[in-house]
Amino acid sequence: MQLAPAARLLMTEPTPAQPAPNTPAEQWLARGAALAPDELDCIERAVRTNLKLPGNTLLTTQHFARVRTLQRALYPITDAGMAWLAAKDSPLTALTELWLGETRITDQGLACLAAKDSPLSALTLLFLSGTQVTDQGLAALAAPNSPLTALSALYLVRTQVTDQGLAYLAAKDSPLTALTALYLGRTQVTDQGLEALAAKDSPLTALTKLFLYETLVTDNGMAALAAKDSPLTALTDLDVRETWVSNQAITELKQRFPNITIYN
Repeated sequence: MQLAPAARLLMTEPTPAQPAPNTPAEQWLARGAALAPDELDCIERAVRTNLKLPGNTLLTTQHFARVRTLQRALYPITDAGMAWLAAKDSPLTALTELWLGETRITDQGLACLAAKDSPLSALTLLFLSGTQVTDQGLAALAAPNSPLTALSALYLVRTQVTDQGLAYLAAKDSPLTALTALYLGRTQVTDQGLEALAAKDSPLTALTKLFLYETLVTDNGMAALAAKDSPLTALTDLDVRETWVSNQAITELKQRFPNITIYN
């Protein structure tokens, strides 16, 4: 059967190509569209939740630029998503809280977050509990060129962090001088890690809350915290439940820190 010329034209005419993204904002959004669908969806839902937007709102970079907290339904996020959020052209410059608990984030994702050109320098809270983060991830966070100088609360419960990770956090050239709360429960941290935190050249002088429940610390670790040359003089809250710390060590700590609250 012979087709009419108009019909042949309709069948052979190519679909118009979509214009390539030109602006930096368009390019950043286009890279996000390449993420796995469930990963992009969870990020977009978290943005809409923070901004109290309807579920069908088409997000722009202006929306992302207003976000201060990302915490809802981030479970599918991976290092690829973290690389996108922390890219140097990311609009998330106002982000102060990033909740990544139970996600698939690894040390590679933290390296992106703490890269020197990452725009997420306003972060004050980073929640990594229940992830596969190790000491190498903390090395990235505490690298001298890390932009996370405003970070004040770091949650590392049920991670693979050890004493070496604490040594990275407390290195004399660590930029994490604003850190006030450190959550280390259910990790393999021992007295050696506390000795690193309390070393006389440790920059963590602002630390007020230290949570060590279900770790391997003993009275020796408490002695390190209470040492006269320890810079951790601001401690107000210490959690040593389900550890090897004795009542005698707690009594001595209270003498060193009269206003401290100890959970044991």
